[in-house]
Amino acid sequence: MVYAVIFDLDGLLTDTERLHCMAYRNVLESHGIHIEDADYYDHWTRQGKEIGSFVAERGLDIDAEVIREEKRELYRGMLRENVPVIDGAGEALGGLCGRFPLALASASYKPDVDIILDKTGWGEYFSAVVTGSHVTKRKPDPECFVLASALLGRAPSLCAAIDDSERGINPALKIGMKTVWVPNRHTAEDKPEAYTVRIESLRELTPELVESLFMPEA
Repeated sequence: MVYAVIFDLDGLLTDTERLHCMAYRNVLESHGIHIEDADYYDHWTRQGKEIGSFVAERGLDIDAEVIREEKRELYRGMLRENVPVIDGAGEALGGLCGRFPLALASASYKPDVDIILDKTGWGEYFSAVVTGSHVTKRKPDPECFVLASALLGRAPSLCAAIDDSERGINPALKIGMKTVWVPNRHTAEDKPEAYTVRIESLRELTPELVESLFMPEA
C-alpha cells in the first residue's frame, strides 16, 4: 500500500507565521491600533479567524479590507526578501519524496505560497498544492485536506497530515487522516482533540515514522 503525506506550510515548514504576525501588527499600528503577538497567535493561528472578525469582535472603526490589502503587500515584500525555513524542513521533504506522494495543504493564498515555493525550490517535491485560493473554507475546515487527498488519488484514511497547530490537526483527524503534530514555540500550548503522534522536530519525520502510523496496533 502506498500512503500519502500532506504538509502544512506556515509554522511547520517555514517560520512565516512570525512574518504574518509582524505584518498585521505593523499595519494595525499605522492605524493607531496596538496588538500583542499573543493576540495574533490566538485569533489567526489557533482559531483560524480573519481580520474581518477581528475588527468586528473588537468594534474597531477601520475598514478590514484596507487592513487586509496593506498587510498582504507588506507580507509579500517580506517574503521576497527572505523566506525563513524551519530546521529540518528541506531534509524531511527530500527524505519522504519518492517514498510517498506529497501534497501541500496551506491556508495561505496562492500568490504567497508561490513565492515561498519559488524561493525555497520545494515545488518539485509536491504532486499537489492546495492553498486558501483553491477552497471556499479554510482551516479549521477540512476542505483543503479533502481536496489534497483527492488530487493525490488517496482516500483520507491513507494519508498522514503533518501540521503544527490544532487548527490543522483537528480537521485532518475528523476526516480520518493519521496526524503528526509538530508544535512550534507558538503552538506548543495548543490542545488538539487527538493526534496519532507528536514529534518535536521535522528531523524526526522519517519514512519509517510515516510507515509506522499505519501499522495495526498490537
